[in-house]
Amino acid sequence: MLITPECFLDGYMIRDRKRVSRKKLADCCVTGLSDRYIRRGRKLAARLGSYLVFGASHRDREGVVRNAAFLFGRDGEHVGTYYKVMPDHFYQPGCELPVFETDFGRVGIAICADRRWPEVVRCLRLKGSEIILNPTWGSYGPLNTAIMQTRAYENGIPVCFAHPRQSLICLPDGTVAAVLESNTPGVLVHDVDLSENVKSKITRDKASSHPIQNRHPELYGPIVEST
Repeated sequence: MLITPECFLDGYMIRDRKRVSRKKLADCCVTGLSDRYIRRGRKLAARLGSYLVFGASHRDREGVVRNAAFLFGRDGEHVGTYYKVMPDHFYQPGCELPVFETDFGRVGIAICADRRWPEVVRCLRLKGSEIILNPTWGSYGPLNTAIMQTRAYENGIPVCFAHPRQSLICLPDGTVAAVLESNTPGVLVHDVDLSENVKSKITRDKASSHPIQNRHPELYGPIVEST
């Protein structure tokens, strides 16, 4: 599977707040699966025989602009699209946390800032995700690495972080298995074994169990209450 950074296609243009307007952003959006850049992404996935997570700003038929991650299959077909739920104010937020089926396992996607809310990754895990993909353009470095390690450990599944300056892969035990830091284009390549994921089963030893096991959802009501 190949993962591009967040809004890979437009280069996350909203970071230049002095020059970007909503109109300029809308003009740089892809407009659907027939868009020429989306077609090129699909052809690339098919040519390489690889799944591809393709970050782009997306404008729908009603003119709503969202921060999107398109997922294409090995055959170039569209598997699904995830929309960032914690976007910059230029974008409308997504309202779903979908899990996508692939031939190697179930995939969850969280874009950039979404990773800072533990509920996002936890929900993806509870919905069956076996690996989390995090295309990003925002912060990176020691604090972010610690956050990604935590998300991997507390959910017992790998987390793959793709950023223009740093990419890393965290394993279910929270260790960093691979990292690439560079100011020039590069690709981090690493194998991940999903059979090493922590099983979300009930165990006898509740005090020593993994955070994904022996949960007490009946106690967690405040998490879903509006504030």
